[in-house]
Amino acid sequence: MGSLPLFALRAQPGDALARSLPDRLCRIPRNQRFRSHKWGMRAVKEFYVYIFASPSRTIYTGMTSNLEQRKWQHKATVFEGFTSRGGVDRLVWFEMFANVDDAIACERRLKGWRRDRKIALIEQRNPRWHDLSHDWFGG
Repeated sequence: MGSLPLFALRAQPGDALARSLPDRLCRIPRNQRFRSHKWGMRAVKEFYVYIFASPSRTIYTGMTSNLEQRKWQHKATVFEGFTSRGGVDRLVWFEMFANVDDAIACERRLKGWRRDRKIALIEQRNPRWHDLSHDWFGG
C-alpha cells in the first residue's frame, strides 16, 4: 500500500501552543528506520500511536503496528464497542515509532492526559481536525 502520508504542520514560533507542547512526544532519529545487518539493510517494523475522532469530536487513543488496517477496522466498525457506537473513525493525529516500547510508553502517556491537552496536541498539527487518511482507500 506504499508509505503512509506523514504530515509536518507545525505551530508558528512564539505561539503559546508551540511553547506548551513538544514537537514530538518521543524523538526517534530518522536513521533508526533501517538498521545495518550483515546481509545488507533491512526494514524495521514501525509502530504508531494514533488518535481517532468522531464528527462530534469524541476521541479515542490507541497503538498499532498497521495504521492502515486499524483505520479500515474503525471505518468498517469491525469490532463492537466504544468506537463503533460513537462513529470514531477519523484519524486526526498519529506519530510513528521504530521501537514498540517507545510506542507503548507514548500511548500510556497520552491516555493519562486530560482531554484538553489531547485536543491541544491534535490542533497543533491538525487545527481543523481533517481526516488524515481520507484518501487511503480511494475515497
